[in-house]
Amino acid sequence: MFENVKRSAIYVHFPFCLRKCPYCDFVSYDSSPVNRDEYIDSILLELGSLQKDIGVPLEAASVYLGGGTPSLMTPRQVEKLLDGIKRHAPFPADAEITIEVNPATAGEAGMAAWRSMGINRISLGIQSTDPKILVKLERVHTVEEGIMTYRFARRVGFFSVGIDLIFGVPGQSFESWKADLLRAIELDPDHLSAYMLKAPQGWEPPCEEELADMYTFTVEALEAAGLFQYEVSNFARPGYESRHNLTYWKMGEYIGLGVAAHSHMSWSNRPARSDSPHPLNKDPHQNNIFSIRWWNTPGPEDYINKINEKGNAISDYEYIDMEKSIYENLLLRLRLREGLDMGLKAFKSRKAIESVGAHLEEGGLASIEGSILKLTPRGLLLADEIAARIAASVSNGEGS
Repeated sequence: MFENVKRSAIYVHFPFCLRKCPYCDFVSYDSSPVNRDEYIDSILLELGSLQKDIGVPLEAASVYLGGGTPSLMTPRQVEKLLDGIKRHAPFPADAEITIEVNPATAGEAGMAAWRSMGINRISLGIQSTDPKILVKLERVHTVEEGIMTYRFARRVGFFSVGIDLIFGVPGQSFESWKADLLRAIELDPDHLSAYMLKAPQGWEPPCEEELADMYTFTVEALEAAGLFQYEVSNFARPGYESRHNLTYWKMGEYIGLGVAAHSHMSWSNRPARSDSPHPLNKDPHQNNIFSIRWWNTPGPEDYINKINEKGNAISDYEYIDMEKSIYENLLLRLRLREGLDMGLKAFKSRKAIESVGAHLEEGGLASIEGSILKLTPRGLLLADEIAARIAASVSNGEGS
């Protein structure tokens, strides 16, 4: 049965941009006939409809405005969006509320308005402090605009100011990345995300050895500056970790609103409403379902039309059984610096994991502390491959 109030992280996808970056895999558009006020209205209709499907009051554990470029919204639009979310899913005073910002789209007055609305965390897409790298990435802001926007965020009093950087860009050397990172550290952010570029076709990134050296230096330099790694690409001062993103990495429950947004809900907490067409209310006739995930259509016009027609814009969904849940848990937990608890009851064989873990430890890719398996910085670079190897071992019962 449902608890009296359902707490969930809420993500809102704002898919519009000034210009589509060539390396970006997220669903976003630099031109669309969709009216943005109408789009926001549809997001709130979607949330209201979902709340009825769930059948109990919602509470937002965190709110994350991502994209795309959500900082393209006017202060009035952001206020309308947050007020609407609060009506359907109130959030406590200490809720983490984040907005992603492109430095080319945010001035001090607008940021002050966001802060007055209760937004307390900002994720600033600086991407680089090197003008040549910004040109290569086809960013629409300059280094100076990035630094100025960072200072605006500090002045208006955001609780947490984070910046995003990208490394592994074609033409970037270890030394140029080192200088780039150290300039970013001088800004003294609370949170820093350092993403390895997934190079588009035709781009030649640095060689694997140089990428590994860049990554190892990143971990060492950031931790020396007091920004501790808590996920493969994410670093924070103690207490400034992204609570919203940790919900994803720990397979918590989240609601995604807007174009292409994903949602995830525990199957045991689903409502029992046979009159609703939502996949939450379908019975897959299986007894080992752990959770359900669904995602929205990627087209803004299609999204709005479907929301107005039936209250949701679901493109597809999947039931996650216990076996897949275990694999995803392995994958996500290994990405976290806190590591994987090999003693979890869900695993068929702790010995199987320990056997693989011992080999990883010998190769300098992991460490074992009691029942906790943690990947080293070098191991984190191979987290996906290591997770697949452990999952195969667990599935086969090796070492049991």
